[in-house]
Amino acid sequence: MSTVAMEMASQNDHILSSTAAAHRCALKLAEDGYTVLSVLIEHRNPVVWVQNCAKCSRLRGASMVRRMGPLGRETIMATQLHGCQVQWVVRGH
Repeated sequence: MSTVAMEMASQNDHILSSTAAAHRCALKLAEDGYTVLSVLIEHRNPVVWVQNCAKCSRLRGASMVRRMGPLGRETIMATQLHGCQVQWVVRGH
């Protein structure tokens, strides 16, 4: 491999490792019965959004943001899984 090709490969290491982590996380969540809504790979840790459901309490998330949304009070919950931040929105609490 040429020096240029090696430099290009190393420049992409962070995005490739983030993509792999997001894949592992989304796969585990899907296997456990969660509905994965989206995956964002923009910063250091990928963010995986799941649909709020009764099982989300098993994720042991912490309140990250509380705000008033169009349907009333919303709390964004977050936890870590496989190097990713898993988030979901709880409404009405």
